[in-house]
Amino acid sequence: GTIMDPCLTEIGDNCTMGLYVVIYGHIHVYEDEKLILGRIKIGNNCVIGAGALVTKGQVLEKGKMYGGIPAKEIATKKKTQKSS
Repeated sequence: GTIMDPCLTEIGDNCTMGLYVVIYGHIHVYEDEKLILGRIKIGNNCVIGAGALVTKGQVLEKGKMYGGIPAKEIATKKKTQKSS
């Protein structure tokens, strides 16, 4: 994957991202001739795959899987029961 704005991107521990993932911390608004920058925070234990668009201000919840454009919840992680 590619991180286009590493100075705006924070990634937690135990994360991985797929080959075709691109993470942007900026957007060009050509009509207004603006460049908008924003920080990106990716938590711990995340797997990031290509094919979903997470929009500005969108927060993805722990334990869920997202996909699509824009990203929507498509699955919830099943809790595994620990044996004693």
